[in-house]
Amino acid sequence: MAHKQMELNELIHTVSSECESLKYEKETLENFNDTWQAFKNYSKNKQELFYKEQIAAQFLKELFDYPERYPNSRIARAMIRAMRVLGDYHLFGRLLTHNGKLQPFMSEDFRQAVLNFTDHCKKRNNADETIQRRIRVIHKFIEHLTGSGVSTCNDITSQHISSFATSLVGYSKKTSDQHLESLRVFFRSLYFTGQRKDDLSKAVPILYYPKQDRIPSVWSPDNVERLLSVIDRGNPKGKRDYALILLVTQLGLRTSDALNLKLESINWAESRIEFVQQKTGIAINLPIVEDLGLAIIDYLKYERPESIEPYLFLKHIQPFDRMKNGHYLIMQYLVKAGIPLETAKHHGLHSLRHTLASRLLEQEVPLEIISGILGHTTIESTKPYLHIDIENLRKCALISREVAENE
Repeated sequence: MAHKQMELNELIHTVSSECESLKYEKETLENFNDTWQAFKNYSKNKQELFYKEQIAAQFLKELFDYPERYPNSRIARAMIRAMRVLGDYHLFGRLLTHNGKLQPFMSEDFRQAVLNFTDHCKKRNNADETIQRRIRVIHKFIEHLTGSGVSTCNDITSQHISSFATSLVGYSKKTSDQHLESLRVFFRSLYFTGQRKDDLSKAVPILYYPKQDRIPSVWSPDNVERLLSVIDRGNPKGKRDYALILLVTQLGLRTSDALNLKLESINWAESRIEFVQQKTGIAINLPIVEDLGLAIIDYLKYERPESIEPYLFLKHIQPFDRMKNGHYLIMQYLVKAGIPLETAKHHGLHSLRHTLASRLLEQEVPLEIISGILGHTTIESTKPYLHIDIENLRKCALISREVAENE
């Protein structure tokens, strides 16, 4: 719920309390409150008692010439972050994560459009993670529009859409498709809520790619062992990362499912992990082999931060909420292990899932069983692994005959 009529004093107090409850660091809270006090004085001089995005934008424009110039000063960046936190809470009624990217301030018309878009997604029963991903895309699109001098939804043209689509060149097919689908949903929400009289979703292009067999990326046994061996299990982050990477390597979970696992997902009495897949809605029940169980216990018993969050894997910086990205986690250990980054191959957490499937295929485990372990809805989803050369199969990683036998 957005706080449209909340006075600035009340908004600042509410957001400050929310940050405290999420255990933001003391220095961060002090920086936030100093910035908000300065903004409150600025708004008072403008004779404005309520939060307004336009006033917030003017405030930062006069201080740092933002967003035309992106400041390098640590203090300036901290103040911009403080204002974005305030704006997020005003707009969405909660704090958002922006993966380090400072979101642009937007016009009142765009602000209302994002509110309507959020409600539209909720009515479609989109998952929270999907809504947040789509909001990030719409923020990016609005930033693109602002750079073109567009400040209202009625000023958006098909040329603006084409220009934005062109900017996606270099993204993967999946990412580009997600961006464009988010735009379609956005324009439908504008049409259904009456912010536009026409449905611009039909102007969003469909990208076509040459049809070809998709060959999954896999890891060699040596590289998997090297990756695991360089993780420092003597510190909190290392214990968490080791358990998470081992989990994906041995059980082949999708990254989203691994990061969404809850403490209650682990059935210690039967040594199994039980959860419902985010992508398919299918319930999965997989065994926990001994080394994986010990790694999870080591993390939970000694290093998992104290938190009311129900998720198994948490960030190790405040606020201690759920991990949301596994790509950069793998990248740092690849560099540390001296494993070459082959540009033609994927090297995120998801590629370790591919590796398990390939290993099971090498062991002549039937596709029906592999499909069940990976949580595929059909065997067709598993068939791309048949395209991997048998000699490469013999080099693929780890473990899990035991996984198949337990199915």
